[in-house]
Amino acid sequence: MAKKGARKGARKVGAKTSKKKVQPRTKRSLRPRLYGLLVLALLFLVLLWCLEPAQQWLRQRKEISLLNQRITQLKKENSKLEEEKAKLNTDEYVEQVARKELGLIKQGEEAYVVIPPSRQPTAASDKKPAAEKKDSGIWQKIRNYLNKL
Repeated sequence: MAKKGARKGARKVGAKTSKKKVQPRTKRSLRPRLYGLLVLALLFLVLLWCLEPAQQWLRQRKEISLLNQRITQLKKENSKLEEEKAKLNTDEYVEQVARKELGLIKQGEEAYVVIPPSRQPTAASDKKPAAEKKDSGIWQKIRNYLNKL
């Protein structure tokens, strides 16, 4: 029996060691390698098969994000248009447009029209280069001819 505390299979000091015959390494079977390569190929094919739907999913998420931004922008624009619509329906705005664009006045008011001064040719505008005078004369003749038609 072995001493207490000794490890199993430990050699005793001074014991004879027997040399075992070392057998030459046998050739490994190709089947485990072939199965490993087959599994890797299948995993690669599954990965490729899943890659396109994943890319499509990412594209759709990006498109959804862009559409949500567009919706937010359109809602802001819609609210501005609603405010403008409410403003257009007020009497004050209608009066302002009638005065400004149509020139209407209230009863009892007097309207004054300011006529801008007529443009008199100045000495600086008369002194055009000869080439410009020549071109303007030709264009003036063409314009006059077309007006006669």
